[in-house]
Amino acid sequence: MLAGADAETRSRLEPRLTRALSACGCTSGAVALLLGSALSVLWWLTQREGRLVMWREAGIAAVAIVVATVLAKLGGILFARLWIAWTQHRLERRFASPSWDST
Repeated sequence: MLAGADAETRSRLEPRLTRALSACGCTSGAVALLLGSALSVLWWLTQREGRLVMWREAGIAAVAIVVATVLAKLGGILFARLWIAWTQHRLERRFASPSWDST
C-alpha cells in the first residue's frame, strides 16, 4: 500500500496503518463499558426511591451495558477498516502513475 509513497508519507502513515490493521475495538469497547457502568450507577442513585436493590432495572442495565460494549467494539473495528480503505484510496490517487495512453 505504501510502496509508491515518499519517505515522509510512509513514516507518517506506517504506524497508524499498523495500528488500524490490528485493530480489535478493545479501546472503544472499554470506553463504552466504563461509560455504561457509570451511567447505570448514576441512574440507580437518582431513581432508587429508597430501594436498595432493583433487580429488574439492574438486569436491564446489565443488558444495555453489554449491548453498548459489543456495539462500540464492532464500531471501533469498522472505523479502522473504513479508515484503511479511505487511506488506501487516497494513496492510490496520489501516487498512481499518470496514464498517457492515447488509445
